[in-house]
Amino acid sequence: MSTGPVDALTADGGIVSIRPVTPRDRRAVAGLYARAAPENLRLRFFTWPTAATLATEADRLCRPQSPQFLAMAAYQGAELVGVASCDRRGEEPRGEFAVFVGDRHHGRGIGTLLLEHLAARARRHGITELVGEVLSSNADMMKVARDLGPDGRSRLDHGIVDVTLDTGGAAAREAVDRRDRIAEQASLRAVFAPATVAVVGAGRRPGGAGHEAFRALRDYGFTGRLYAVHPRGAPIGATYAYRTLADLPEPVELLVIAVPADRICGVLRDGAAAGARAAIILTPLGPDPDGRRRAELLRQARSHGVRLVGPGSLGVLSTRPETRLNAGLFPIMPPAGRLAVAVESGAAALAVIDHAARTGCGISQLVSLGDKTDVGGNDLIAYWHDDPATAAVALHLASFGNPARFARTVRELARHKPVLAVRDSRAPAGVDEMFARAGVVRTENLGDLMDAARMLTGQPLPAGHRLAVVGDAGGLVAAAHATTIHVGADASPAAYAATADAVARDGDADLVLLVVTGTRVNPAGKTLAALGPVVDRYPRLPVAAVVLGAEDVPARLGRRGVPIYDLPERAARALAHAAGYAAWLRATPADPPGTDPEPGPRALRGPASP
Repeated sequence: MSTGPVDALTADGGIVSIRPVTPRDRRAVAGLYARAAPENLRLRFFTWPTAATLATEADRLCRPQSPQFLAMAAYQGAELVGVASCDRRGEEPRGEFAVFVGDRHHGRGIGTLLLEHLAARARRHGITELVGEVLSSNADMMKVARDLGPDGRSRLDHGIVDVTLDTGGAAAREAVDRRDRIAEQASLRAVFAPATVAVVGAGRRPGGAGHEAFRALRDYGFTGRLYAVHPRGAPIGATYAYRTLADLPEPVELLVIAVPADRICGVLRDGAAAGARAAIILTPLGPDPDGRRRAELLRQARSHGVRLVGPGSLGVLSTRPETRLNAGLFPIMPPAGRLAVAVESGAAALAVIDHAARTGCGISQLVSLGDKTDVGGNDLIAYWHDDPATAAVALHLASFGNPARFARTVRELARHKPVLAVRDSRAPAGVDEMFARAGVVRTENLGDLMDAARMLTGQPLPAGHRLAVVGDAGGLVAAAHATTIHVGADASPAAYAATADAVARDGDADLVLLVVTGTRVNPAGKTLAALGPVVDRYPRLPVAAVVLGAEDVPARLGRRGVPIYDLPERAARALAHAAGYAAWLRATPADPPGTDPEPGPRALRGPASP
C-alpha cells in the first residue's frame, strides 16, 4: 500500500483523505485540539490537559516518522478531522497506539479508518500488535476497538481498559470488508435512492441530453422531488425551472449533469454547496491525453464529498417501486426484477435493457459507468452484496480497479449471490483464471450472460449435473451427457405433462429441460398450459423450457416463472452455467486463513485531496 494520501469512505458515506502526518500539519493538529471540548480531551489524555501538554502532543505527532514512530491524519477537504499514532521500542513486534477524532466527527467511523490504515503501515514494519489504554467510559473508543474485529483483546483494570489489536488477523480483515460495504451503501444511496434530483443543463428544447434526462425521470415516475436547472430558467412544459443550483428551494442529493465538459467542475462545486452527495455525468470528458482533466474532476469531487458516475455515462436506473429512477438516456425501461447490472459502455447497457425487455428478465438496478473516474465495479459489488432486492449481479467491465481486491470481494459476493460476467476482449490477461477462482459465472457474450441470469435469478440451484431432456421432437431432444425422453410428435398435452411429471417425481434428474414444438395438431400454447402446473409442483427442481414453431410465446412458464428460450442450445448453456455455479458453491465454503492477496484497508480509486 502506498504511503501517499488515499481517499476512504466513512460510515455515513462521506469521504476523507488519509495520509501520514508531516511537519506541515503542525498548525492543523494544534487547531484540532484547540477546537475540542474539554471532555473529549479528558477521554484522550485521562485528565484535562494544559496548553503546554497539547503543544507537546502536537510536536510529537508532527515529528519525522520512522519504523519506531508512525502517525496518520484524516482530512475532510481542508479540515483535519482526526489523527492516530503508533510508538514502539526498538524492534519489538508491538506498538502503542493513540487516536483522537474531532468533536463534530464522532460516530462516523473515522477513528476506525485511521487505525486500519495505521495498522497496515505498522504491519509492513514488522509490528503485529497495536496496544493501548482506553478509559472504560470512552464509549466511542471502545466501539472502535470492537469494530476492528474479534481478533482484538481487552482487559479492564481500575477503570482503564488495556486493548490489544492484531494488525493482520483474518477476522479483522473480514471486519474491514463489512465496514467497507456499510460505507459503500451509505455513499451510493444518493445514486440509487435519492430523495431529490436536479438535472443541470435540462434546457427547454427537446433532443438535448439534459432535457431528455429530465423527461425520462419525470415520465418514469420518480418518487422523489425533481428539479430542472438551466441558465435561462424557462419552464420545461408545465415544470418550473431554476437558473442555478443556489436558487433551489431545498438541498438536492443527486445531480444529473449534462453541460459542456469545461463547466462540470463548476457544477460540482455549486452542487456540493446545495447539498449534493452524488452526480451522474452524462457529458463525455473529451480528449484528455495526460489525464489532467480527469484528475482535476476527481479532486473536485473528493474535496466536496461527492461520488461520481461517469463522465460519459448513459445513466443509472432503478426499477424499485419506492424509487422509480430513470436518470439517463435509456430509450426503454426493462421489467422490474432482481438482477443488478454494471456495464462500462452505453452500447452494452442498451443491449442488456433490450434483451431484458424482450425476454422478461427483470432488472433491479443498472449502472452505465462510462469513464469510471470514481465509482467502479468494486464499489457496486460492495453496494449490492447486502442488497435484499438484488438476487444476482451481472458485470460487463474491461477493468476491475485493484484486481486483487476485486478477486476477494467478488468471491465473497459469489458465496451469497451469483455473479455473472462477460470476459471483455480488452480485459487484462489472467481474468479467466481469476473468474474461476472467485466463482464468477463466465459467459461468452451479453446474450449468454442474460440467458444465464434468467436461470440464476428465478430458479433454485441444482444439486448436481444430471440433466433430463423431455421433448416432442426427437431431433432436438438429443443432448450429450443427458437422459433424453421423446414423448412423440403426436403426444397430447396431457400425455406430455404426465411424462414431465414422472421425470420430475422420480428424483433422478438435477435439472430438466422441456422442449415444446408447436404444430397444427398440438399447438404449443396448449402444451405449455398443461406443463405449467407440473413445474409448479416441483419448485426445488431447476427447469428451463424451449418453445419452437409458435407465435406470441410467453417469456416464462407457470407461476414460478420457468424461463422459456427460443433455442435448445441457449437453454442448455444457461442450465450448465447454473450447475457450474452450484458446484463451485459446494466446493468453496470459505477462504482458508492467510489467503488474502492484499490485506488492509480499501481505498477509493484515484488521487486523494488532502
